[in-house]
Amino acid sequence: MRIFKYLLMLAVLLSAAFQIVYGCILFANPSFIGNALQLGDVSSNVALLSVTQLYGKLFITLGLMSGLIAYLIHKEMSVAVVFVLLISVNMLFTGVIAFNMTKNPAYLYADLGRGVAILLLLCMYRFLYLKRATLIAAK
Repeated sequence: MRIFKYLLMLAVLLSAAFQIVYGCILFANPSFIGNALQLGDVSSNVALLSVTQLYGKLFITLGLMSGLIAYLIHKEMSVAVVFVLLISVNMLFTGVIAFNMTKNPAYLYADLGRGVAILLLLCMYRFLYLKRATLIAAK
């Protein structure tokens, strides 16, 4: 049953790695967002480039924080369940928002897939692993 714990940790770490890589792309090449939003060349729009770099830093920070949540899962702290729930629900909303902005279903499917996968792993971890561990410890 420990497999659920390690699968959830792996999913959170993979999501964190994705956020860090995407944040680095946005920070290093802020005009990248122009391609995704079909805005054309946005290098002359200084305000948009600055905001994109800020979003890149935000993605990097969130990725690093997600890595810390994997550590909380490893230590089996109950607050990790709440944090993972927030991460997965955020992915669901982010997918819908990204789809509304770009009309590209790839963003929708990518974020919804990650969010649902982490939610399913969280449910298995919480109800199959933590519940069983609590019952064993109570005996």
